[in-house]
Amino acid sequence: MPQPVQLDFQALAEGVVRNNVGVDAIALRVRARLDRGSAVLTGTEQRLPVTGATATTEPWLWFEVTGFEPAQRVELRFLRGTPGPQPGAGAAAPAAVK
Repeated sequence: MPQPVQLDFQALAEGVVRNNVGVDAIALRVRARLDRGSAVLTGTEQRLPVTGATATTEPWLWFEVTGFEPAQRVELRFLRGTPGPQPGAGAAAPAAVK
């Protein structure tokens, strides 16, 4: 079984751009919990700073990733929590996950 890995959004965006594709936004749906201004990702316990966070007991959290350009600070903007991953929902743009 594969081991969970730490997410590096700046490296992800750089790899996409290197392949001649632009990056307008990165949306993240992940099993995590909110804790003192951070999202703590299930499996790795990686902590990422969150803006717009509200309390939620839902296990799947939806975020818009900001700060993925070089020299920027990565942050997650909390969008909502759901009881499951909801495949296909919101696949187009972060605005679609309202």
